[in-house]
Amino acid sequence: MTDAEIDAAIASLRTACAMRDAGYSTPATDVTCALLLRCDRLANMVRELEMALRDLLVICRPGGERSDARRRYDAARAALAKAERR
Repeated sequence: MTDAEIDAAIASLRTACAMRDAGYSTPATDVTCALLLRCDRLANMVRELEMALRDLLVICRPGGERSDARRRYDAARAALAKAERR
């Protein structure tokens, strides 16, 4: 699937959500909107992963700005460990 096809599919999903919000609610538009919300959540997760990878690259780079990235990395690991204990 090309980027243009993906963009067209997302535009179609957004149109279905706009129709639902305008009062044209059907099972198909409801499912479509649920899919769009999941896509948005996945996109946010991908952005967070990209930021974490950039931080890791800074941590691993010789002579990089280690302190800020390392603090964020350590805080993220601590939060993850705390969440796993729950």
